[in-house]
Amino acid sequence: MQTSLAITPDRRHFDIHKAINRLKNQADWVGLRYVSEVQHTRRFRNQASDTHGIALDVGVMVEAMVNGHSGYAGTSDLSESGLDKACQ
Repeated sequence: MQTSLAITPDRRHFDIHKAINRLKNQADWVGLRYVSEVQHTRRFRNQASDTHGIALDVGVMVEAMVNGHSGYAGTSDLSESGLDKACQ
């Protein structure tokens, strides 16, 4: 028996180039790092399969420089308002 717990994150709703273009006017310098992590959990008890699960964690790390001062923030809210809040 072969099983697969493969998961592919759906990145269609987030365009990093569009996000950079929107945020670059709010600071002297802005950097974005998109992070996607998939965790697979497999548990066995008494040599029998017990629980299987998948967790997906997606977010963006925002780095900004304003008047020579750097700031960092992370958010899992990839909407325009979520990125605006992280950039502030």
